[in-house]
Amino acid sequence: MQREISMLNQENEKLLKQLEALEKAPAGKAGAAPAPTQLQKDLTDVAKRLKKRELECQALWETLKDMKDSGFDINRMMQIFAKRALDSKAQRKLEIVK
Repeated sequence: MQREISMLNQENEKLLKQLEALEKAPAGKAGAAPAPTQLQKDLTDVAKRLKKRELECQALWETLKDMKDSGFDINRMMQIFAKRALDSKAQRKLEIVK
């Protein structure tokens, strides 16, 4: 049993060294690039969703600015923003001077 434990410990050390070498080696020199981990995939997905959300928000602010410029009732718009605690942000984004 002790011999098996010793062998397992040696194998464990070899695997740890291989893992460290793969982590330290640049992707181009280690042959094929290592497969992305689940965490990396999740982070990539979150980054894509965040970028999409940012673009949607920007489009909405631009639409509201166009509405303001076309004569939409700005006072009513500001009441709605105030209900959602967006009134100070709206003043900045829509360039409203109070």
